[in-house]
Amino acid sequence: MTHRTLSLAVLAAALVGCSKSGPEPSGRPGDPAQPPEAADPNATLTITIREPHKGDVARIVKNRKGAVSATSMNATQTQYDVLRLDYIETVLEAAAGEPPVKLSREYKVAERSDPKGEMTNLPFTGKTVTAERIVSSYTYAIDGKMVSPAEKRELDPEFTGGRGNFEGMLPKAPVKVGQTWAVDLAAVRALAGSTPFEYHKEKSRATGKLVRAYKKDGQQRGVIEWKIDLVFDTHATNGSPITGSLPSTVTYDGVIDGSSRAGTMKVTLKGSIDHRDVIGHEVKTTIEGTQEQTVTPVK
Repeated sequence: MTHRTLSLAVLAAALVGCSKSGPEPSGRPGDPAQPPEAADPNATLTITIREPHKGDVARIVKNRKGAVSATSMNATQTQYDVLRLDYIETVLEAAAGEPPVKLSREYKVAERSDPKGEMTNLPFTGKTVTAERIVSSYTYAIDGKMVSPAEKRELDPEFTGGRGNFEGMLPKAPVKVGQTWAVDLAAVRALAGSTPFEYHKEKSRATGKLVRAYKKDGQQRGVIEWKIDLVFDTHATNGSPITGSLPSTVTYDGVIDGSSRAGTMKVTLKGSIDHRDVIGHEVKTTIEGTQEQTVTPVK
């Protein structure tokens, strides 16, 4: 198991990264934010979360904390994954239904832990990163200079993998508060990226629910909760069984009428997988992680 296992724990990053963006409602400078307004409990709502558009500028703050522990022969080894980011993102080029083609990020904070949990600044801390997508990968420049291979390895997880179309996670028809809908696991996989083992397609489940709806500052907002349970029940190439599950909860609280990208996404994951290592020893791997990411459009 490697840090790649935690790609599921950071599903929120992909969800928010693919969430759509549009103009903020107009208003007089200095007008105070309006308090939330209760929604009609009988109303049905069409949920729309817009893609980033060219010219969008937003402040994004992300905090992640995760750990992968493997226990075998009464010994446990744990690897940590802690990430803190705070940056201003500007979308320079975009195409409908796809991740941004070109964007820049001015990083105020960018730090990550090593496997032992010790924090260090990433090489782009306090700098501006420009990323341009070519087919399915990105090229990068830091303060106008092309990056080194080591810098590219640090940047790739933030821009590639698990950035599919967010529409697959949303209901296909209007819903009421309290209503749930089934989510195609293919949409979850497109956003979360690869899993450590192939999950069981019949036993795994994913559902969405509109928990709350309210209006604020003229926008329709809501709280959406996704429950995702990926179940593993398969065999390795040597025939040894692989069993376990990775349940996670993703909660989005933000604009759902397509007028803004503003919102906060939280994800929690805690699960375990039992398997055998290359020499046949039983290994129990536990994976847990939390992440919160807030997107605030800059006017």
